[in-house]
Amino acid sequence: MPARDDSIARMALAGSARVAIRVLVVDDHELIHLGCRSMLTAAGFDVAGTVTDGESALRAAVDLAPDIILLDARLGLDDGLSWIPRIRAAAPEARIVVYSAFGSRPYVARALNGGAHDYVLKSASGAELIEVLNRVTAGEPTPRPPNQRRTKDPPGALPPGSEPGLTSREAAVLRHIAAGRSNVEIATELSISVETVKEHVQAVLRKTALVDRTQAALFALRYGLG
Repeated sequence: MPARDDSIARMALAGSARVAIRVLVVDDHELIHLGCRSMLTAAGFDVAGTVTDGESALRAAVDLAPDIILLDARLGLDDGLSWIPRIRAAAPEARIVVYSAFGSRPYVARALNGGAHDYVLKSASGAELIEVLNRVTAGEPTPRPPNQRRTKDPPGALPPGSEPGLTSREAAVLRHIAAGRSNVEIATELSISVETVKEHVQAVLRKTALVDRTQAALFALRYGLG
């Protein structure tokens, strides 16, 4: 677990007057339970419970009525992501944040398409995790990078207020990235060359100020483009 830092302490002070957000932690590692409980409690959250498997998570989601369910993508031999639709159906008011060591595009795509509200890597700092939990609870969208800027697009570009200046073809490539498809698969689907796909991918990353395809997939799914 990332070490507690000054930013977490500041968040705890800022949130001390609010009603504590109730969090259910679903992970098969005891150290994650202990670390999350310590970090979240210090930041003003109420850890409603900790469980180790999907079946227990489903029951706890109903019995404990948490505001947020912090769910690991892998629960031992169990697939944590497969439980997302069932948990959402049983506890529709709860928001699910996947907290995982796996950041591949298929994992991100499955999580968010299955109904998760956000996806955070375990390599993130404690402050970043807490920021996500606060934002998800408030129903706020993920803020776009401050250095994003719009460009003039040719006819057929998507309307203002959607993606940051992407052409319709670039947006189509982004949607395929969000679905976890490779460049070859995208080229076949769109009837264009692999080299052209690569050019569109680079344009998408440049215009969205994102680093790689995993971030692009998460961006697309968060904004309903998947």
